[in-house]
Amino acid sequence: MSNVKIIAVTGATGAQGGGVVNVMKNTPGWKVRAVTRNPESDAAKKLSADGSVEVVRADWDDEESLVKAFQVWPRPLSYRASFVSMSGLDPPR
Repeated sequence: MSNVKIIAVTGATGAQGGGVVNVMKNTPGWKVRAVTRNPESDAAKKLSADGSVEVVRADWDDEESLVKAFQVWPRPLSYRASFVSMSGLDPPR
């Protein structure tokens, strides 16, 4: 059995999630799966460029994509900016 721990980070191409990815990919004993809506974006390609991070597609509005992204990853870590809206409108994307 491997001693490598796996962490899946949502919002991986954003400021918070990207920071977590950059720390964890350099932490011994951890493998990182970066979860993003667009794995073809420049930011996602940059994350996977050196082969140390696996980038996968998932969207909070697509349950099936989330199931696939997390099906074998026991330690998801989600960073999603929280917005408080008096108007009840959804936060900007």
